[in-house]
Amino acid sequence: MRKTFAQVLKAGKIDLKNEYTKFYDLFYGKDSRDGRSMADIVSDNFINLHFRGTCLSLEEFDRINGFNFQEQPQDFDEEYLVSFMEYIYNLVAYINDWMYFSDINKSLYLNQIRLVVDKIGYMSICEEGLTSFVPRDCNAIAVAEQSDIPDDVSYRVLEYSHHSMKRNIEAKKDTLIKLASILEAKRKNLEALDDKFTSDLFLLINSCNIRHNNKDESSGKYRKYIAEIEDDGLEKIYDEIYQMCLLAFMKLEHNERKAWLEDTKNNIVNTK
Repeated sequence: MRKTFAQVLKAGKIDLKNEYTKFYDLFYGKDSRDGRSMADIVSDNFINLHFRGTCLSLEEFDRINGFNFQEQPQDFDEEYLVSFMEYIYNLVAYINDWMYFSDINKSLYLNQIRLVVDKIGYMSICEEGLTSFVPRDCNAIAVAEQSDIPDDVSYRVLEYSHHSMKRNIEAKKDTLIKLASILEAKRKNLEALDDKFTSDLFLLINSCNIRHNNKDESSGKYRKYIAEIEDDGLEKIYDEIYQMCLLAFMKLEHNERKAWLEDTKNNIVNTK
């Protein structure tokens, strides 16, 4: 039996390489009216971009930041596509050439990127006027939105899964320190919920070169295993501690709804 159009859309998987090619053509392809590309427009207006630093041209900006997107990249993966979408999104969002490039056309670029970002299971986060795309993690979102999590920590919780954080041990460590500091104040409540889990979590936090120097034999906190482990191995430990921190916050949040839960259960079971 022939599939309906809705079934085809629902079952279809997004082709990352095809999406990259479309964005490449959109950004670098020449307009038939005057032969200018979107990249040319951005380049002409580059001096007005607030994040240019001291760069005087888009070419200099690309060179300093290592941006060199190829039409047919040899080592293509999801992160390559995401990086290119971030690059286009932030450049296009702040251009100012309305005599040539209308708001409707500008919206086409931004909306197309938002659509693909959503389709591949990512979401946008913003800080200091710049947009990044990170994998959508329901637990991370739930923790970031908790009222007692400071705004800067909320951003770090979501940023942890960004592709730029891979192999960035110090940045991940800094995020874990901030999460550990908040959880420390809630430690007794967490212990009352799950003493073994809490003990394991803080043992890792205090023994994996996060809050203490566990690599220096003279520190008094030396841990031979952590001192000798390779960065890749330490990063995996950090990633697991991050997930445990998220779970800790979720446990605490769930405890706060216990009264509601018991009342609701009682109404379900006993209401005739």
